[in-house]
Amino acid sequence: AWAFALRSWLALVIALYVSFWLQLDAPYSSALTVAILAIPTRGQTMERAGFRLLGTVIGCAASIAIVGLFTQTQVLLLAGLAVWIGVCVYVAALLDGNRAYMAGIGVITVALVVLEHLDDPQDIFDAATGRGAAIVVGILAVAFVNDLSAAPDYYPQVLAKLCDLHRRIAGYAERSVGGETLPATMAAGLLRELTLLRPDITGLAAESSAGPARSAAARAAMVNLVAMFATTRALEGAAAGSPCASTLTDELLCKHTEVHENLAALRAGERPARERHAPVYRSRRIALA
Repeated sequence: AWAFALRSWLALVIALYVSFWLQLDAPYSSALTVAILAIPTRGQTMERAGFRLLGTVIGCAASIAIVGLFTQTQVLLLAGLAVWIGVCVYVAALLDGNRAYMAGIGVITVALVVLEHLDDPQDIFDAATGRGAAIVVGILAVAFVNDLSAAPDYYPQVLAKLCDLHRRIAGYAERSVGGETLPATMAAGLLRELTLLRPDITGLAAESSAGPARSAAARAAMVNLVAMFATTRALEGAAAGSPCASTLTDELLCKHTEVHENLAALRAGERPARERHAPVYRSRRIALA
């Protein structure tokens, strides 16, 4: 905890020093960026930094376009801002993790750049580039301090969570084979814990040179654990000793072995023998509402 606090403080001081040295218009943005990116592990920090920068670039471009098109008409300017906010909220509801955060940054950037310069629209471009530069300074300060102080990786925590879920799902499967039925609410909670790991697993790709391989191995483990869970639920409804139950048991053992191999690949920083995709259900109707 003390090392994390020291890293955050040092990155914030460096970001402010460089911002004042470069005479940026909004040096506080660099300090705020460091505070937002203050996460103890390297992978989560770098992934959020990338999406924060991308969201800022998109928001700055939207600010310049909205003011350039509608600055002479207040009603159209208000309508343009409303449409932009609606689009960003829609995209945020469709995405997850730091991708949704990126869409939120698009709204915040427009609010800070456009609304603060409604009376002097000729300064919009300078304000947008100044904010972008300050955020880049903050990101570089965080990256420099993390590399200098060897900030810890996040994959050990993801590995520990996956191992714990594997143990619990395997225990659930063993009880199912013995004829015990898990209540639906408990089963749903177990599945929720498992699928909530998806943003963390995606963030492993930005952690190191072995990050993409570890992310692929963790994703394969998660998908195979979901398959184990689904097979176990199907086994509960199958008659004991039937051919269907025998097939499901064989499938369960196969997935159990695959999960072991995926976790070993994650630990070693290698790609799994069979990569898996983890698509997300996106409800456009709910996002639009």
